[in-house]
Amino acid sequence: MIRLDGVSKHYGSGDDQVRALDGVSIEVGADEFVAVRGASGSGKSTLLLAIGGMIRPSAGVVELEGRDLYAMSGRQRARIRAERIGFVFQMFHLVPYLTALENVLVNTLAGAAVTRADAITALGNLEMGDRLTHRPS
Repeated sequence: MIRLDGVSKHYGSGDDQVRALDGVSIEVGADEFVAVRGASGSGKSTLLLAIGGMIRPSAGVVELEGRDLYAMSGRQRARIRAERIGFVFQMFHLVPYLTALENVLVNTLAGAAVTRADAITALGNLEMGDRLTHRPS
């Protein structure tokens, strides 16, 4: 499902160069669950942003379901993110005045093909079916 081959991401140049990722290769199957852990500054966020199609690696290939993410246009990657990739940020980025259901449906503004029924099912799968009208607080 996800494959990285020799992925590197370097910032800056010369003595100021930061190697956030340096030749990372990994495969994650559709039936696998992987946690990304490490010390602050070890490249976790950079890795996830590369997998999510949001930050182009300096080198290497990132594939999702056999498709090279960075051979796609920015618009194509945005569509893949809207339909196939989900992020839960550390700060969650939930809209505090929207309900749980509305926070899921806000993705439709970015072009995600999510119906109300899909959102209700997803929240039910997360054992949040009884909290559809609750706000993040």
